[in-house]
Amino acid sequence: MGADPASRNFYLRTKGELERALRALPFRGLRIFRPSILVGNRPESRPGEFLGVAAGRMLRFIMLGPLRRYRPVAAEDVGRAMVAATGTGTACFEYDAIRELARTPPA
Repeated sequence: MGADPASRNFYLRTKGELERALRALPFRGLRIFRPSILVGNRPESRPGEFLGVAAGRMLRFIMLGPLRRYRPVAAEDVGRAMVAATGTGTACFEYDAIRELARTPPA
């Protein structure tokens, strides 16, 4: 979320620059996924991420409208969406589109 090559935040700027560079390459199809906080099991402990996931889960019901895209999403759903996303051209997927693609039955 928040990838922007003009961002003042180093992390978001780097992600935005990478997306811009990928878009400039001659791919027939490019799929960009922008999940918010990923939910899932990890072998390592990340206290800040744990707090973000907990807060996101508690607040997701008030994350409406433009805030929906910041809802936590299961890493498994992102993986399913990546497998389901096909086609030519460039497409960018955030929360709602990721969840929709994750429900797409495998071909």
